[in-house]
Amino acid sequence: MTVRVSAPDGRSWISAKDHNGRLLFDGLLKQGESRTFQDSSKINLVLGDAGAIDLFVNGKKIEDDFQPGAVERLTYTKGDPAGRINGPGRYIDDGVGQDRPTPSTWGRRRDEVV
Repeated sequence: MTVRVSAPDGRSWISAKDHNGRLLFDGLLKQGESRTFQDSSKINLVLGDAGAIDLFVNGKKIEDDFQPGAVERLTYTKGDPAGRINGPGRYIDDGVGQDRPTPSTWGRRRDEVV
């Protein structure tokens, strides 16, 4: 699976880890820059200013409603249908260490308990 993160209109700190928790990138993505991450099964992202970021999963742009300055914690998996917002690979943390699929309501943070 492939996740590309770009910062077309601003800058954002980002962190990306593979399915083993190995750090792939941790740093500032400057305006106009992009980074591509690949893994066999899962990519975990933390976006420091999600409103400044464009995300592409398996080549398809993820349409989002991230607000400027919002911190987002996201997980995308191999099974994600490319370009689907509520695909099976977008998860939230349930607060007890178990990730579960997001509810049908879009816009919840990965760390937000519902």
